[in-house]
Amino acid sequence: MPTTPKARFNVCGAVCLMAAVPIALRLCYLQTFRHDELYAKEAHIVTSSVTEVKTRGRILDHEGDPLAESLRTYSCAVLKHDVDRPTELLGTLSEALGMPRPELDAKWREARNFFYVKRKLSPAEYERLNNMLQSKKLRGVSIETDYTRFYPGGDMARDLVGTVDYDNAGSSGLELLYEDILGGKLERGKAIKDKYGDVIYTTGSESEVGASDVYLTLDNKIQFFVESALDDAIKQTRASGGFAIVEDPATGGILAAASSPRKSGQSMPFQWTYEPGSTFKLVTLSAAFEKGKIKTTDTMDCEASGKWQFNSKVVINDDEPLGVLSVPDVFAHSSNICSAKIALKLGLEDFYSFIRDYGFGTKTVLGYPGESQGLLRPPEKWQPIDLAVTGFGHGIAITGIQLIDAYSAIANGGVLMEPRLVERITDPAGSTIYQSKPHQLRRVVSPETVKIMNSLLRRVVEIGTGVKAQIPGYTVAGKTGTAQKIDEHGKYSKSEHVASFCGFVPASKPRFTILVVIDKPTTTAYGGEAAAPAFAEIAKRLLSAYAIAPDAPGTLNKLILPGDKVPTPVAPPPPNAPKAAAKKPAAAVKKPVLNKAPQDAGAQNPTPQNAPQPQPSPAAPQGEAKD
Repeated sequence: MPTTPKARFNVCGAVCLMAAVPIALRLCYLQTFRHDELYAKEAHIVTSSVTEVKTRGRILDHEGDPLAESLRTYSCAVLKHDVDRPTELLGTLSEALGMPRPELDAKWREARNFFYVKRKLSPAEYERLNNMLQSKKLRGVSIETDYTRFYPGGDMARDLVGTVDYDNAGSSGLELLYEDILGGKLERGKAIKDKYGDVIYTTGSESEVGASDVYLTLDNKIQFFVESALDDAIKQTRASGGFAIVEDPATGGILAAASSPRKSGQSMPFQWTYEPGSTFKLVTLSAAFEKGKIKTTDTMDCEASGKWQFNSKVVINDDEPLGVLSVPDVFAHSSNICSAKIALKLGLEDFYSFIRDYGFGTKTVLGYPGESQGLLRPPEKWQPIDLAVTGFGHGIAITGIQLIDAYSAIANGGVLMEPRLVERITDPAGSTIYQSKPHQLRRVVSPETVKIMNSLLRRVVEIGTGVKAQIPGYTVAGKTGTAQKIDEHGKYSKSEHVASFCGFVPASKPRFTILVVIDKPTTTAYGGEAAAPAFAEIAKRLLSAYAIAPDAPGTLNKLILPGDKVPTPVAPPPPNAPKAAAKKPAAAVKKPVLNKAPQDAGAQNPTPQNAPQPQPSPAAPQGEAKD
């Protein structure tokens, strides 16, 4: 035991130092051997990345009217580790946000630390919550800047535009297709926080390029016209649905694309497949004219009985006997029998080649989510019956965008155009970073064939099955279609049809190609009755809105109806010219009666087997009742 004061002092000092030595050794160890590990851990706790979500790009029509844009809003979240008065906080959140207390209690129990209380707060909710949190000095609540997607036109074009998810990322339609362009970008930085998690200061900010705006080829005015006419047609025919498209035949620009019923991201013109029926006869006859297999002066036997025994098992029907017709009248009165004979005369190799050249059996370049390529079986799997029935639009499945592109090719002089949905893309500063241009894919038919088909399509509307597509003062070119649907047994239904009309106006100088398709109409089965009036309504509004001058002013007050005598325009004779001898009137060609109900051919008209599934030799469908 030390006796002197100095000795006792040394002992006490040594005892005190003994406690500090392990601490010093520990500090030396941590600073020397675990420095990097502990520094990273500290940085993770005290310093964290902060991000500020930038607004999502807009989707606009070609004139700059918005179809989709983002509005600033806020989201409320809780960090449990930072909450000091949980009971009071949950009660405040329930009162401010109008949420049931049990729901908040459940979220609190299930979360380990962070959880969202409510996303996309309304302005009133944000202001009320912010005031209550400040007045009660409650901690642990994070109010984050967020954006909600707003569609100024309501449901207009929503099927095409699509939608975004809760994180403001595209989930369907154009929102998904152009996510990389429209998606909200982030501004990143480092934040130093205190023990309560409050930000002291930020450093090292790093910004990314902002979102861009996408201008479509769509025109909001045309879209409104089309949706209104389509809805009216579906209501009048008591149909289950349908779609309509308007395209600029010269550029391939899609001016409107409507579906009914309208569901976000479910655009029938691109995703829905159907058998086109007689609208496909444009492909059959234009190919035959192009290959020199038929001429406008030819006559064909459409069978005096209205029935053609194709083979021992299959009978192809017309609705009523048409007898011998000229080729133009075969098209005008939509004879299935003669269309099948023309397809056989054309041959599989040439017919299949033209089908592909028109763009059928493949997706377009648009890349729309869920777009279908249709159904076109390989030629080696075709039998003669397949060739015959495809001649009048059965045994093949197509999309609306494919068909309207084919009709636009006839409208513009014979060239298949690349369809376009996007006109341009601009950066956040408004500068154009991408400008789409019309692109010709290939020439399908010659100008000579185009002239023939133009006249045949006009004849359909003047005296054939498409008279209800007539527009006083304007020439109209188009074709009706009525196709039987496939039932749940894989056979053609006798009661369910797809009625359609596709054409262009004015026929003399086409500005618009229009397709209207009505699914399962119940008041009538025919395209000439269900779809042609909607086509005419859309066309009349477009011609008026764009102030397109009439190209047939002589028809301003008169429409030509079936059975009317159709005079052939004759130039006035020169003065004092001798009068021509009167001619006997030619016998009128018997025309179909448009209001007649579909016939049931019974045993003489067997139900097809498994068309249009890709199986060999489907039996022929019942012929269209009447277009």
